[in-house]
Amino acid sequence: MSSDSNTAGGIQGLLLKLHESLSDEDPRAAALKCHDIVGDLAQDCMLTTDNELALQTSLLFSKDYGLLSFIRKSLPSDEFRDTRVEILGFLEKFLDRVSPRVKGWEKTYAIDIRNTCMVVYTKEKLAKCRAPVLDLLIKVLQTTKASSVVADLRICEIFNRYYSELCQKSKLADSVLGKIYELLGVLAEVHPSEMVHNSDKLYKAYLGELKEQMTSLTKEPKMYVVAGCLRGITALMVNFPKTMEEDPATSKDIFQYAMKAISPQVELSRYAVTFAGLRLIARHASQFSSCLMDNYRALFEVMSKHCGHINAEMKKTSYYALEAFLKQVAILVADNIEEHKSKLKFFMQKFCGIIKTMDSTHKELSIAIRGYGFFAGPCKKVCPQDVDLMYTELIQRCKQMYLTESDDEDESFYQLPSFLDSIASVLIHLDKVPEVYTPLLERLMVVQIDNFPQYSERMQSVCCRSILKVLVAMASKGPVLWSFISSVVHQGLIRVCSKPIMLSEDKDGGQSQSSQMRTGKWKVPSSQNYLALFKSLLDCDRLKDSGFLDGDFESQNAALPSLSRLLYDELVKSILRIVDKLDLSVQKVATGEEAPDDAPTSCPLLTPQLICCPTRSKISLPLSTWLTSAASCC
Repeated sequence: MSSDSNTAGGIQGLLLKLHESLSDEDPRAAALKCHDIVGDLAQDCMLTTDNELALQTSLLFSKDYGLLSFIRKSLPSDEFRDTRVEILGFLEKFLDRVSPRVKGWEKTYAIDIRNTCMVVYTKEKLAKCRAPVLDLLIKVLQTTKASSVVADLRICEIFNRYYSELCQKSKLADSVLGKIYELLGVLAEVHPSEMVHNSDKLYKAYLGELKEQMTSLTKEPKMYVVAGCLRGITALMVNFPKTMEEDPATSKDIFQYAMKAISPQVELSRYAVTFAGLRLIARHASQFSSCLMDNYRALFEVMSKHCGHINAEMKKTSYYALEAFLKQVAILVADNIEEHKSKLKFFMQKFCGIIKTMDSTHKELSIAIRGYGFFAGPCKKVCPQDVDLMYTELIQRCKQMYLTESDDEDESFYQLPSFLDSIASVLIHLDKVPEVYTPLLERLMVVQIDNFPQYSERMQSVCCRSILKVLVAMASKGPVLWSFISSVVHQGLIRVCSKPIMLSEDKDGGQSQSSQMRTGKWKVPSSQNYLALFKSLLDCDRLKDSGFLDGDFESQNAALPSLSRLLYDELVKSILRIVDKLDLSVQKVATGEEAPDDAPTSCPLLTPQLICCPTRSKISLPLSTWLTSAASCC
């Protein structure tokens, strides 16, 4: 029996048991059994391969015995409330897997999920069930943003239903009210055409609530509500911006609330409010312009502090917020160097001090290196010699972090794409690239290529673009530095060919699991895992009008087609160089004899007619296998 059949039988059996429990004479005992059933369902569905997802989805959302059907049938029974909560939480996570992998899922299931959420919210009065209902509804809205089912979602009806809840907000639990504020903002983010006439009402509601919660001298702020408002207003500002130029009063109010959120006066046991404030700044720093300049010292200090947070998500969001802040400040400084010389001096002294101090922490170095990249442009206008010094210091520090230290921390490699981006930002402003440091930069690029499979899917895209940005910067310096590009391509390809090939019996499982995140060094990558990187590099000409090269790099957009051709030429040359050095001789294997120990089980030359294999297959077979795959996907 196939694995798909086994999976289907297991899930279908669990769903049938779940529905049978509704007719159990002892609802409390049945509810306890349901807890175990839902746990088994979640484990089965979250650990299976991509190939089984479509079948799983059809079973889980079946009209007769699916999870939504169970939720609706169980609504009259309070004993099954905990089961409903568990199912809602599981479905929200399950949609994260389904939405990018099962094409057209929303056309079949999204409306049913939406309708079930609306019904459950109306009939359930307890916050423990209402909050996950709103979470699931938010997830459906976000994952159907570009779908044709928008008309059937009846966005205006959803808005009117939950906006009316604000009229009786005193009767709502804090967690539910916070989720409603977030939901209303998400509606404006993903379906702006339906919300054109409601955006002003939402701003009024958000600012009124934030003022009440964050400026009262007599009442403690309700953290769930504040966090929900900040998340909602962050979503609202995507399509209905409030810039300092267009609406300075509103923009300043929003900024002040964000500042209060990221710099609370008391120690908070939860991070939701601070996290929401940082995310607001990360997404909309460009809308606050002069507010950032007026508060640059305080912002830099507080966000730098959060970059060392113990919580991983807080730390990551803090870095994003700090980068957005520094990038915007650098743009504003460059626009008026004379007016903002003191700000430029402040930041450059901070960054330079960190980089020159050998005891600087990894967090501090990360901030300083990114800062150098953002402020290279303004520095070039004030003192071009400083840019040369910045490049030297960056390369030397990156050498210390990635080419000499032996701790090999995952966190440092997570930051490498960002560092290469900074190096590229400094490189583009150099009148002459110091040749003495070119081999070090080459090694950094090869380290980045070698570690490509260890990143998550989203970070792999960032990694590709950081590599490409360095190549663009080097190519802009003329043919004299094209040897750098040639060397990076060649050394990178050697690393790819030194990786093991995927055996034929593992291909089915390997393909389906390749999309899963690999965050550590626990999985040895195969040569196949590098296809996405080389495809992105060779297709760089398609990024010409995408906005990828902006700011100081904007003038290099026209050079992307030439770079694409250059990379293709260098890849072909590298392949020929490797082939030229290979021992391509074969040795016969007599019938009945065992193949040599180093002969791979999937050797393409092992045929019934001619039983032979390469004398040395360590490089030749990975290269031939990789080239075959590359030809089919590039």
